[in-house]
Amino acid sequence: MKKKIISVVIIISSFFILLIGLNKYMYMNSGRSFIKCNGIKIERGLNILNEELQTFTYKIQSRLYNQR
Repeated sequence: MKKKIISVVIIISSFFILLIGLNKYMYMNSGRSFIKCNGIKIERGLNILNEELQTFTYKIQSRLYNQR
């Protein structure tokens, strides 16, 4: 169960990383952002969300390690 939760969180965070990377790639290629409506704010929000997910996974991993 706990491994499932960790894998789901990792998948979600990797999806956000992919979205941010795709946004930057599209912007560098054509000058147009993949996310049109205020892409910088959305990207900043995604970065913050990704950091929150990373801290969450770290907390879960440390709890699992401490239970052994």
